Amino acid sequence: MRPSDIDFLSCPICALPLIGQESSLGRICFRCENGHAFDPAKEGYVHLLPSGKMHSLHPGDDKEMVRARRLFHSGDHYRALKHALTDMVRGSSLLIDCGCGEGYYTSAFADCCEKVLGLDLSKEAVRIASKIDHKSLYIVAGSFHMPLPDGCADVVTNIFTPIAHEEIFRVLKDDGLMISVIPGKKHLWQMKEALYETPYPNSGEAKEYPAFRLVECREVHDVITVTDREQIKGLYEMTPYSRKSSREAADRIAAMTTLETEIEFLICVYKKELP
Repeated sequence: MRPSDIDFLSCPICALPLIGQESSLGRICFRCENGHAFDPAKEGYVHLLPSGKMHSLHPGDDKEMVRARRLFHSGDHYRALKHALTDMVRGSSLLIDCGCGEGYYTSAFADCCEKVLGLDLSKEAVRIASKIDHKSLYIVAGSFHMPLPDGCADVVTNIFTPIAHEEIFRVLKDDGLMISVIPGKKHLWQMKEALYETPYPNSGEAKEYPAFRLVECREVHDVITVTDREQIKGLYEMTPYSRKSSREAADRIAAMTTLETEIEFLICVYKKELP
């Protein structure tokens, strides 16, 4: 994305617009009228998370979690969800992907939307995403304090991430959409059977949010077969089960050479409602 195309960032310090400028040496800098300046990293992302908003030295997913997600997504096993989402957001002028991770979905959005911004607290995730996807802009920032102006976005996506509905309401245009993806009731059911004596279904129900009206719920079902042991391990490590299961259960997953399992997602589309 060219600096001249980036007209939707705000200074995380004073909230004035950030303007992308290119020097005679070809280097880009984002600067506000108060003189606050932010240089992109060599991979292309911009760090816009003030130190005062960092609740740890390295917020967000660590390198191991990012690696696990990247390994699994390299097999494109969630393509059914990816295709369903791209069909829904196609043609958007500006899409914001909150909690974008290593950019699996963000990069797909960039192929069908005019401008795409991916944001995540994890510097490592954003770094990896920027190296792979040069169509989107990636920033290190949190979804509860987005360095964006009011009413700038057509769509904000939240794929398996906490929803900062008040902040999303602020950055959405008056007719904007918030799209949330949550696991369906039988998501990864066969993996659960390998982990637990009595597997439990997910709630798989859409939530309500103030100032948003639920306009559509779409279920996505598929069966995937993962034959790469590293990808099986990556899938397990990127789920909450890896932090809740016993050592014996984890060993059963590690011993698998093939995993065939149902996947199920619920895509919830909300429309911004003005008072």
